[in-house]
Amino acid sequence: MIKKGNTYYLFTTHGDIGIRKSTDRINWAYAGKATPWWGTTDLWAPDVSLHNNTYWLLYAHPTANTLRTAEIYLATSTTLEPGSYKDKGIIIASTESSPYNCIDPSAVQDYEGNWWISFGSWSNGIYLDSRLLISFSKMIGSYNTRLHHFKTLGIYIFKVDSSGKQISTPKRIAARPSTALEGSTIFKHSNKYYLFMSFGNCCPTTTGVVRAIFVIML
Repeated sequence: MIKKGNTYYLFTTHGDIGIRKSTDRINWAYAGKATPWWGTTDLWAPDVSLHNNTYWLLYAHPTANTLRTAEIYLATSTTLEPGSYKDKGIIIASTESSPYNCIDPSAVQDYEGNWWISFGSWSNGIYLDSRLLISFSKMIGSYNTRLHHFKTLGIYIFKVDSSGKQISTPKRIAARPSTALEGSTIFKHSNKYYLFMSFGNCCPTTTGVVRAIFVIML
């Protein structure tokens, strides 16, 4: 979700990335599709952010049941309205042999003005690029002290340039030993970074609990 003027824009997962609009975050109206060029293809986990005067819409396209084979795409718009998005293609992709899977993208700008994309789930951890060691030093410190016991599954991060092109190797920043985690989002506040992610059983049949929320202050 993002605010432009007095209007909030919400992007929904699955289908063709639906757009909904609201002025109060209570009453929402469907506005149309962001990525109609995909037809009926099932797309996941849209993320929107503002880069100068252009809005970036990141989303995932899983292509296999294992989720290892997937791509993260970028579309851009200057208005957020349906029909205004331009397809910029694949930013990063994963295969069955990749240590990560390319779903659940989320963009974050560090305190030096660089943009990064976190992503991943179910495959091998939350990753961080080595060039983020300086600007995200607090995150690395927290990774070393708090997350070192996590060995498998998780989230990654990599750096992009002003056009959205990948310019660094994905690195893991968090992981869990046995169960899934996904949906990472990183916020910055008061010289710290906060990593939000979900983990637990996605769709239990008996408990009715969808998943737990895990928050780390970095």
